[in-house]
Amino acid sequence: MHNWLINNAFAVTGGMPPFRLVAKGKVYGMNIKSILEAMIAKGGSDLHLKAGLPPVTRVDGKLIHLDFDRPTPKDMEAVAEQILTPPQKDRFKNTREVDFAFGVSGLARCRANFYVQRGSIAMVFRHVPVEIKSV
Repeated sequence: MHNWLINNAFAVTGGMPPFRLVAKGKVYGMNIKSILEAMIAKGGSDLHLKAGLPPVTRVDGKLIHLDFDRPTPKDMEAVAEQILTPPQKDRFKNTREVDFAFGVSGLARCRANFYVQRGSIAMVFRHVPVEIKSV
């Protein structure tokens, strides 16, 4: 297994840390909370994260690149390590895919799908609004 030291401050109903992972003296990670905040601020319904590509949100059916660094495969591993519970990690390890829901206090509820694409972790987050909009 990996020799990683991870900030374990994440709680489903609590705040999200910036997800920094330290492996062999090098710091990896990205601030997923800031990326989720940007998605919501733009009115996005979905957030797509893949290693090597800038984060993308779907707004009114159109894909829009967000102004954040392109995550590395290690960045994606750091986010998965922080967000997934032990049973979810086991399922992800065995099936290379996991669906779940989580909330960020004061920000959002999300459904998420983590999967492996081209050898690295990819993620899709769907914003589930707390307040239902009228049509």
